[in-house]
Amino acid sequence: MRILPLLLLAALASPAPALGEMFAEAIPARIGLTLAHGDSARRELAVANHGTEPIAVRVRYSDWTMDARGARTLLKPGRAVASLDGLVACEPSSFVVGPGDTGRVTVTLRMPNYGPATRWGVLLSEVRPAVAPDVSGGGAALGTTIYLSSLPPGDIRPEIDAIDVAPLGPDSLRVHVRVKNGGGRHFHAGAEVTIRDLDGTTIHSGRLPVAVVLPEFAREATFECRVRLPAGRYLAAVALDAGLPHRLEAEVAFKWPPAPSAGLAKP
Repeated sequence: MRILPLLLLAALASPAPALGEMFAEAIPARIGLTLAHGDSARRELAVANHGTEPIAVRVRYSDWTMDARGARTLLKPGRAVASLDGLVACEPSSFVVGPGDTGRVTVTLRMPNYGPATRWGVLLSEVRPAVAPDVSGGGAALGTTIYLSSLPPGDIRPEIDAIDVAPLGPDSLRVHVRVKNGGGRHFHAGAEVTIRDLDGTTIHSGRLPVAVVLPEFAREATFECRVRLPAGRYLAAVALDAGLPHRLEAEVAFKWPPAPSAGLAKP
């Protein structure tokens, strides 16, 4: 049995028995909406069966939390402070999809008049062979992450909170970056990391992948590169693209080879 996930794959207890190859896809991988307090909206979730056997699908809601490195943990509905529990409805919530066909779900989301300005959760489309026994906890789940906010997309407060440079060997280094969200709305951000000499000449550059930064939260990411630097002083520059009209930029000077790091440095 193979599952083609988009964004989040949550492995549940014991896998269901495989009857031939099973291929499924949940579309979209992410739903993001801006709604005023008290408003609601509808979106469509599709589960495509690319396999040769019918599949049974059950859609359920789950909370999730994330650590600074981006690892997600599923929680029972209602456990998260910014939970969407009771604010998301799916119709239908269970169905069978034939080979080469697509099942469609109407998802209704509501922004309440209370609580956090931004909420998040995930819809898990649990998939198993249709002819297999309906054993609770078996199979696998395709995740569609949901973000719901009453704040406009431009109302974000990204910040490059810290940059640290450390050697990985005589011809390689890593740049550790911490991005902070001081606002009430989530944002997705990627960054370009550049190593320059003090004259401004670029020696090496690359990108950190786009990642979500939740409200009042910090994310950490590491950029690694192979580059042989003569002894001296250099700059590590970070340009953060969070969807604003301009990129946020920060840099730190470092000595190569550097002294043992005492932690992340404020840019």
